[in-house]
Amino acid sequence: MELQSFIETMERLAPPELAEPWDHTGLLLRPLSPRDVSTVLLTIDLTREVAEEAVAKEAQAVVSYHPVLFGGTHRLDARDPQLAAVMTLVKHEVALYSPHTALDAVRGGTNDWLAGGIGKGAAEVLRPSAADPDHGMGRRIELESGTRPGDLAARLRDFLGIDAVHIASPSANPLCRTAAICVGAGADVLLDADADVLITGEMKHHDLLAATGRGKAVLLCGHTETERGYLKVLARKLRRAFGPLVRVLRSRRDRPPGRWEGKGL
Repeated sequence: MELQSFIETMERLAPPELAEPWDHTGLLLRPLSPRDVSTVLLTIDLTREVAEEAVAKEAQAVVSYHPVLFGGTHRLDARDPQLAAVMTLVKHEVALYSPHTALDAVRGGTNDWLAGGIGKGAAEVLRPSAADPDHGMGRRIELESGTRPGDLAARLRDFLGIDAVHIASPSANPLCRTAAICVGAGADVLLDADADVLITGEMKHHDLLAATGRGKAVLLCGHTETERGYLKVLARKLRRAFGPLVRVLRSRRDRPPGRWEGKGL
């Protein structure tokens, strides 16, 4: 498959016009020499270990959910781990693509996947995209029946395969009939949502206080933990889209940057 065909396939699955304005999505690294794509490696984060894995597995492209080099770069120094990862791909002419918030916004993307983990209920887009109001950031779910935060946390632990969920609540055990969710760090999307409980990966201390002060419960599952499981879904979608032309692999070197110990946060 030509690189341009690979890009067009990724853009159909996660249209770039749906991405947040601040985000860096799409093709982030185009190799110097034109080359076909026959192996793609999927990862949440591009680290040096993942870049080396891509080279070892003879991948011509890496799809990294999170983009790299958010802050801008003025020097290329291989002593910097992130730069070393990118420079490894440059050296071996491996393309790099990031769908990030385009994949969060699109229907069937990360937010719909996470919404499916809290039980049955109709989900609607929380903040519609200006490019297409059928898609957008966050989801609001009408739960089929009133549910306690602890029960929702138990469902999320099972769905995400995690050991703990942080619960903040304005009262001891409120009954929740509506939920608003956003993968990753979702405070900007969720704080004004009309919902009884807000579900995301991480939230600043003062955002937690603001949410509970407004009478909302909050469940925090860990930033990467709310995204990582979607790679299995993305792999299936890409295998269907590429057919036998492209081998799609999930990284074995990609890891969360930390772990939780004990019974809670």
